[in-house]
Amino acid sequence: MMDYNNNDSQYIEEAKDLVINSIGETMDLYGINRSVGNLYGIMVFEGSMTLDEMRQQLQMSKPSMSTGVKKLQEYDIVKQQFTRGSRKQHFIAEKDFFTFFRNFFTKK
Repeated sequence: MMDYNNNDSQYIEEAKDLVINSIGETMDLYGINRSVGNLYGIMVFEGSMTLDEMRQQLQMSKPSMSTGVKKLQEYDIVKQQFTRGSRKQHFIAEKDFFTFFRNFFTKK
């Protein structure tokens, strides 16, 4: 496993932010609310997430997160995932960009 110093960690976080913002901007250009695009961008870098975890990351209301996840599910780019021992719903984003683009743009 690689050791990263603080400088490397900062560059990695900046790169993640750039990708998340780019995904949000791109989805906004195609008529999806930018915050929903940012949500998808964040989910790409995470494993499964609950609505509460999404809310904490984006500082938005739980109903807004729920609406955003439903929109992403309509495009088949976020799926609900069973997590043993958890009563909360967990969601996972499609991480293969080819599959993402195929699913998103064929349903637009």
